[in-house]
Amino acid sequence: MNSVIEIAKKHGRKYITPEDITEALENDCPETKIQLDVLQVLGNITGYGAEDKSLCAFVAWKGNST
Repeated sequence: MNSVIEIAKKHGRKYITPEDITEALENDCPETKIQLDVLQVLGNITGYGAEDKSLCAFVAWKGNST
């Protein structure tokens, strides 16, 4: 299960946003799992898109330190 996609689904979207990643981080999901989940989306293997690919990658990389 892709944690970031699950959050996007909850909000009724077929794409992830930086806010979805922040929400996943706030839900105590492990940072490395979130990074892999975002990488799956950015690699176009999930059928989901990203609102701002660069910012999504940045937020996932920085993790809880932002």
